[in-house]
This record gives sequence, structure tokens and C-alpha cells, in this order.
Amino acid sequence: MNNVPDVLPEFDAPPVVEVVLGVAFEPLPSLSNLGLARIWLDLFEDRFPNAEERPPYNVPIESFDPTAGPTVSMSMSSGPPPSRLWLVSDKRSELVQIQSDWFARNWRKMGDDDTYPRYEDHIRPAFVADMDKFVAAVEHAGFGKMVPRQCEVTYINHIHRDNIWGSRSEEHTS
Repeated sequence: MNNVPDVLPEFDAPPVVEVVLGVAFEPLPSLSNLGLARIWLDLFEDRFPNAEERPPYNVPIESFDPTAGPTVSMSMSSGPPPSRLWLVSDKRSELVQIQSDWFARNWRKMGDDDTYPRYEDHIRPAFVADMDKFVAAVEHAGFGKMVPRQCEVTYINHIHRDNIWGSRSEEHTS
């Protein structure tokens, strides 16, 4: 059943400053930092020439079990700690994140002239194309088969103070 209306609202200047589409998948222990670097060089370097090493993103996996309590995890490794690569475009507004259990693609508003490129026109197609390339490269290189655990879409909006609200302490009640 599709609950999406035929016509969605359109805004001339939406407050969107970042959109992230991400997929968490079962960890691939053989997909090391060197493997991630190889994937960057083979697939993404031409469009994302800037690589930044970041700490791994610990993906919070949602549980819909009302009886589930908090979880604690610990890991030990004999090799170097895993990392996440940020693959950044020249304009810095496009970003691909890769690690051994996470793939994400971001659009970020970096300057006043940057306009939100729209989900259906750019955000989703770019994510699907790059995710498909990543999956194929991971499996072709023998790092394992990617088994998705969770998908997420995150919108980050900046809503500036003006006539609508004046301070963080204000609450809106209806």
C-alpha cells in the first residue's frame, strides 16, 4: 500500500542543509582499510578525489521489540582499528562514506548558492548508482556478500530564529 500523496509540497528555498542515505550491512571482516582504499581508487576517485579517514560510524540498529533492553558491545582486534573513509567531491557538497559495515551518500549545502538538488532528481539516483557500484566491487573482490541490516534517510534542516520562535526554551503546543 502506497501512502505517498500524488503531489508533495514544493518549497522555493527548503531549509535542507544535508541529506544522508545510508545502508548498514552485516560486517565484512575481510574488507580492511586497504580494501576500502582500493575501492576508492577504482570506483570513486574521479568524482570524489578527496579521501579523509574518519573513525568508524557505529550504526545504531533499531529494534522494534518492546521487551528489548539496552545493548552493550565490545570488540577486540589483532590488527589496526577499522576506519571509515569519507570520499569528498571537489565542491565538498557530495560525500560517500564507506566502511566494513556501512555505505552512505550525502549531499551537503556548503555555500549560500548551493540549492537542494531534490530527492527524486539527484539524491536517490546518485545513491542507488554508487551503492550498486560499491556492492559489485565488494563482491567481485571477494570481500563477501553484503547482507543489509537497516536503511536510513536523514534530512538535516536549519530553521533559523525569526518571527516563528525566539529561543530554544520556547515550546510549541497545539
